[in-house]
Amino acid sequence: MRKMTILLVEEARWASDKELRNSLKNSPQIDIISGGFEKAAEFIGSWDVDCVVIDACRGPNRQVSTESEAREIRKMFKGKLIAISDIPFSRIPLKRACCQYDCSKGRLAELLIHLSQQSPENQAGKKLSAVA
Repeated sequence: MRKMTILLVEEARWASDKELRNSLKNSPQIDIISGGFEKAAEFIGSWDVDCVVIDACRGPNRQVSTESEAREIRKMFKGKLIAISDIPFSRIPLKRACCQYDCSKGRLAELLIHLSQQSPENQAGKKLSAVA
């Protein structure tokens, strides 16, 4: 089975980045690359990325939507996009704009494991319900 490479895009590494890596330590089929929005194009261009995870909020008080950044990423990346936020309302603009999946940060590992276990032909046209 080929490894699934995930690009985690966020303004600054969130505290649960280590939690995510820890949650996935028994999932060797998943590799994680992380970086800021300004590095997304570089990572997408130089790595064989299967899925991009986009933090839905940024800014000092986490009140700015990253919808425009998600749209820019979608222009250069045709794979799976996941909007993440612990506030379900914050994920809605990204989901409407271009993300096929959305979930809370705490459920991200579960969603990634689920996606990594699906074969590419089984993923086409299937909808996975959002997990809060």
